Amino acid sequence: MGGDDVDISPLRNLLESLFELVASYNKTRSDLSEKVKVNAISDVEVHLTNAMIEEEEKVREMSSIRQSLVTVKEKIEKLREKEKNLEALLEVVEKEVEEAKLGASTTRKEYDAYCTASLTADDLVDLEKKKKYLETMLKDLANYKLCLN
Repeated sequence: MGGDDVDISPLRNLLESLFELVASYNKTRSDLSEKVKVNAISDVEVHLTNAMIEEEEKVREMSSIRQSLVTVKEKIEKLREKEKNLEALLEVVEKEVEEAKLGASTTRKEYDAYCTASLTADDLVDLEKKKKYLETMLKDLANYKLCLN
């Protein structure tokens, strides 16, 4: 039997068909691989973008908190200064109150003494007469002294 009598065209057609299917399979697999890569890159890009947005938000939040902390510290420092000033003012006012109490006490004692020794109108008239009598006697003594000289 000779090899010339066999018709290999169906085999050739099957082989061509097989190679076409393999080429088609490889192209489809390559396209699918590219799509997966593109999708994976796209997913990574989305994830990266989201991470960057979150980082920016956290940085803003941190900056805001830091600024609030600085503001609160400044207010606390101002309040401490105000506290010191008020304490100094309180000490001054407390001393003034003590002095006022002492003055009021002294004035009260003087008033009480005056009230207990207050003179009536008749006493005042009598006192005035005695004063005039003493003044007259002083003049007489002065004249008597001049006479003796």
